[in-house]
Amino acid sequence: MVRLLRYPLLLIIFFAGLLVMLRGIGAMQRGNWFAAMLAEDAQLSERGWCWRGLCPDYTPYKTAFNDIQGWFPAHDTMAAGTILYWEQTEGAAHWSGRVRGIEDMPMQFAQIRPMLNSFTFGEAVLQFGEPSVVQIHGYIGYDTWLIFVYYERGIYTEMVIDEPRLKPNQAVISISFDATGETARPTDFYPRKNTIDGWHGFALLR
Repeated sequence: MVRLLRYPLLLIIFFAGLLVMLRGIGAMQRGNWFAAMLAEDAQLSERGWCWRGLCPDYTPYKTAFNDIQGWFPAHDTMAAGTILYWEQTEGAAHWSGRVRGIEDMPMQFAQIRPMLNSFTFGEAVLQFGEPSVVQIHGYIGYDTWLIFVYYERGIYTEMVIDEPRLKPNQAVISISFDATGETARPTDFYPRKNTIDGWHGFALLR
């Protein structure tokens, strides 16, 4: 009798383990869709980092404007002055972005914003290489910092952290393609506290 019960029990354990594994794979795929998309869309050219072939300080803003309106439905884009915003809302992949510029002048920057914590600092380091500069800006709230991490060739990421430590699983809230390294940064409302040159690993910010 015990032997007869053993095989159904083993089957139950096997399928339960398989279900857990499949759910884990599904979670990884959902978590990595933005990183996969960005790996395809971000290109390192002789002019620095570009997004979908749109390069800051090179591509005419009118070209970027027309391309983006062709890529996204009209109801998902909005022009406000010199900035064009868009939001990808179809399916499960939600993200947004913006570009800024004036007519035939080169666009100034492109900024991509993942949603639902779908891109991490560790994934950014894998894609863009070791950071060259880390800037720590003032408090947004109690015990909260706004961190800008700069990489080589005109790209940087933005994070909000609740402790002065760089962690690979920290969510990135924006990726900016900006040759100047200045355009998409916040105003002096967030005063700079410290600047750290070079890459010192995932560690405390001192």
